[in-house]
Amino acid sequence: CVCVCACLAPATQKLLPFPVNGSWRKPALSARRLAEVRKAMGDDFPLPPKEKKPMRDPKPRKFVALKQQRLLDIEENMKKMPAMVEQFRKERLQARHAARLARELLPPYHLSIKPEVKAPKAPKAPKAPKIAKADRPT
Repeated sequence: CVCVCACLAPATQKLLPFPVNGSWRKPALSARRLAEVRKAMGDDFPLPPKEKKPMRDPKPRKFVALKQQRLLDIEENMKKMPAMVEQFRKERLQARHAARLARELLPPYHLSIKPEVKAPKAPKAPKAPKIAKADRPT
């Protein structure tokens, strides 16, 4: 590693990718080897230390973003709930009264339904007799 450290000083431009005639060339040392050299040299390394970018906060989940509006909607709907329950019970009671009237006024179920008379099926046509293999034309 000492021999690599000695040759780094004049060739610091080759530690990073560099352009030649409009195309980029790879650095002389790979990122892993460069990290080893940087660690071995410590503060004497010719290049500035790498910048560490701060991590971004993750995007919030959709349900978290909509939670406040959802709670407001629930609160508003709960204020309407007594009227909705009263209306439901009223409709249910009317349906029960209508069913009771239908049972009392209409004739019993078995008398109001007449059995359906089915037409007799037409007889099937007789099948043609099978021809034996010896009698078949070839």
